[in-house]
Amino acid sequence: YGGTGNEKVVDIQVLANEKYLIINTSNSKDLDVGQSMGRKDAWLFMINDEGNMIWQTSFGGEMDDDLQCSLIDHEGNIVMGGTTFSQGGLSQEQKGNGDIWMVKIDPNGNLLWSKTFGGSRAEGINDIRMTQDKQYIVCGLTKSRTTDGDVELNQGYFDGWLLKISQ
Repeated sequence: YGGTGNEKVVDIQVLANEKYLIINTSNSKDLDVGQSMGRKDAWLFMINDEGNMIWQTSFGGEMDDDLQCSLIDHEGNIVMGGTTFSQGGLSQEQKGNGDIWMVKIDPNGNLLWSKTFGGSRAEGINDIRMTQDKQYIVCGLTKSRTTDGDVELNQGYFDGWLLKISQ
């Protein structure tokens, strides 16, 4: 699967009816990759148990955007977390030198929402989990300073950063 550029599988989710969502980062603009938003995008595709592609889509902006983790929520939607360096496309609120980027899609690949979190410096995500109250807890890191954008406190160079995100 892929195009003439580089693809990197970052996560796989098992869905209903023996279908699989493959979550990638891609800089291709051809072959299996139907569209490109910028230099590097999140590229998602669903396959059946025989490996046939059912659908594919890309998300991102004009610069580098990638995903690192995902989960299936209580409604069967897919929530993914990554990093964006784009100012346009789905990442219109990018605040600095790389922000945490959250994307939620339905099982058919339709975008439900896209959100960014960060300050004027670098942020990144390590993992995401669903909470008992059906929100999301994000574990990542920040280099932004205290009261800079979404960052409330930074005590050093890179600090761990926990965020609770509602739907």
